[in-house]
Amino acid sequence: MDIKENWQNSHFDRISATEYEDIISGKVRFTALDKLRQRYRTFSIVSLIMIPALTLMAINGKLINIFATDNFWFLLAWLLYFTTAAVMDMWLYFGLGKINLNTMTVNEVSKLALFYRKRHLQFILILLPWALGVVGWFIYLTVNDRYMVLGIICGMLLGLCIGVRALMSFMKEYRQLSE
Repeated sequence: MDIKENWQNSHFDRISATEYEDIISGKVRFTALDKLRQRYRTFSIVSLIMIPALTLMAINGKLINIFATDNFWFLLAWLLYFTTAAVMDMWLYFGLGKINLNTMTVNEVSKLALFYRKRHLQFILILLPWALGVVGWFIYLTVNDRYMVLGIICGMLLGLCIGVRALMSFMKEYRQLSE
């Protein structure tokens, strides 16, 4: 109990000589919090990049006639999906930025980490069915092209594998932060 109280009451205003040398030499170690924030920022930027990329693909591609009513709504659903994903990731990025490891107690950091972990999982519960629905819609729109359907399915499976791996990394960093 004494160690826990000392830890919670300690504030690290100064850095050690080795930490200073690491900063100067460029060997700065990132905490789990830094890694989480960086990962959310990266995911948000990728989502924002997908918005003009999808629009250009739809306008320039011969695959989808953008002026057809069904295809317009399809493109709009994808654009809203990536906009929502970017906003959610940025919200998590800024929320984790409010955690200050130097001034907050271990209990406060742990509670906030668990809060943002819970929000992350809730966002997945919103975005995953939405993405699967739009992918299904894309398959429906291109059902006459066998190779396109196979490409969509392969892309979806690859995306799921990458997403599961990223989720495991997120959860590992949240565990490190909340412990």
